[in-house]
Amino acid sequence: MKVDSVIVGQGLAGTLLAFQLLKRGQSILVIDAPRENSSSKVAAGLYNPVTGQRIVKTWLAERLFPFLETAYTELEELLESKFLYPIPVLRPLDSIAEQNEWIAQSTEGRHKEWVDVDLDVQGGSGTTFTYGALRTKVSGYVDVKVLLSSFKAYLIDRELLLESSFDSERLEVGGNEVRYEHITADQIIFCEGAYGRLNPFFNYLPLTGTKGEILNLDIEGYSAPFVLNKGVFIIPKGGKQTVGSNYEWTYEHEEPSEHGLNEICTKLEKTVKSPYKILSHQAGIRPTVKDHRPLIGKHPEMANVYIFNGMGTKGVSLAPYFSDHLAANLTEGRNLMAEVDIQRFHYLYQSKQQSFAR
Repeated sequence: MKVDSVIVGQGLAGTLLAFQLLKRGQSILVIDAPRENSSSKVAAGLYNPVTGQRIVKTWLAERLFPFLETAYTELEELLESKFLYPIPVLRPLDSIAEQNEWIAQSTEGRHKEWVDVDLDVQGGSGTTFTYGALRTKVSGYVDVKVLLSSFKAYLIDRELLLESSFDSERLEVGGNEVRYEHITADQIIFCEGAYGRLNPFFNYLPLTGTKGEILNLDIEGYSAPFVLNKGVFIIPKGGKQTVGSNYEWTYEHEEPSEHGLNEICTKLEKTVKSPYKILSHQAGIRPTVKDHRPLIGKHPEMANVYIFNGMGTKGVSLAPYFSDHLAANLTEGRNLMAEVDIQRFHYLYQSKQQSFAR
């Protein structure tokens, strides 16, 4: 079997890269062994152009957000499935001083394309908006689980998916191609998420796993036409709610924990006073990088071995744009952005090679 590209991993990154390569007429094969604790499988899927306590605009927001809604809409049409849900995110203002500050900044035009001050919030969220809220203009969520399952069915129908664990020891790299069992390809791209830190070709990169947990709830009487962001996010989904998330940089296991459950519930109960029923509790491991930028590009010595990883907590926002970015690099020779190109960590590769040589 001969293809242009082998893609290892069918999480969000691998799915979107496969989509972009197929759009360009490339032949592909995806190799994937489903992992229940991959971040893509349990992601809440929220995309939001302004984040953090200080309300900072997301890096490259002007490029990412117009692109992502177009890309996900194209995928919906291709797969005949619904998984993109544009919806505003509201963050309650905590004081009259904060209200005045944001009214002044709004007058000055700060973040005017992304967020408004809403002093008359409507919607039965069970939350008191004494001082109003910040309301995003370009935000929403992607039902990542539906997207991945729909794209998996698409690949299976076209015999483009090999459901198997990838064994790096069986990969042969040489000349202008790679070989894996009965498959020959021009290049192989690893899209393994947090598990990519175990990849022997790219284990010099500063990729780590950050654990996050979410709850799926039924909050009594809860009804809101927006995502509420106050300590935790609350996403309304079909009469139920998805709530999260926490962050653990060190953890004993990858399963949902009592600590994570208590942390999320404590924050939730400060915001929403209604009784709730926990429907499910999930955990996932996010692929994070120390400089908070994706890891994209080819191996320092193997010109046909690539990585597409490190999307972190903003994978839903980053993966559409940068999958197109890498696809253009692979098929048209366009240069990668220096901020995401793994060449920025070439010194780590050199250091590791020198330590082996000693």
